[in-house]
Amino acid sequence: MRRKTLARKVLTKQARDLLLQLVNLRVRDPVSVTRFQKRFGHLMPTFYLQGVHAASVNRSPGIERTRIEILKGCLEDMWSPDERTKQYYFFRLVGTVAFSANKDGSVRPELPEVLPLSTPFEDAVQSLTRAHTHQCQNPDCPAPSFLATRRTQKYCEEKCAEYGQRAAKKRWWAKQGREWRETRQQSRRGAKKR
Repeated sequence: MRRKTLARKVLTKQARDLLLQLVNLRVRDPVSVTRFQKRFGHLMPTFYLQGVHAASVNRSPGIERTRIEILKGCLEDMWSPDERTKQYYFFRLVGTVAFSANKDGSVRPELPEVLPLSTPFEDAVQSLTRAHTHQCQNPDCPAPSFLATRRTQKYCEEKCAEYGQRAAKKRWWAKQGREWRETRQQSRRGAKKR
């Protein structure tokens, strides 16, 4: 029973922070990775935090990726507004985490006979399948993946939304600005004649 209580607690702000930090993690920056490990290491599968390279799971030959990069890549694949896509990549991610390696990092040749208990990380990722996952529309956003509070949200925060507002104003002025200026000048001239 204690295990279920822990899993439920993880599904709150801590789960949200874990997923956002992981999907936006700069994996080539050792300081960022170390900070992530210190903050969320107790929720992560142990062997994914080790610096061991997983050459057998690489997508491109000759390019070695750390296990945390593989986990981040799986989460990025899952970061889609489409429910079916999220479910598909959730099952792939859980398979990668739960079944691909032993705790010491060695690769398992086959699936275990008994389904292992879910981990706090798995529970957090499961909660992501029900969330509004979006990519910020601001091309200069430092953390473009975010959890939206509403389905139509396009920007992660106010600062990025200002970019969108400026772009909308530019489009409006390019399309209707000349007509608006002419109308305004005519109304000003009419007011001066009175």
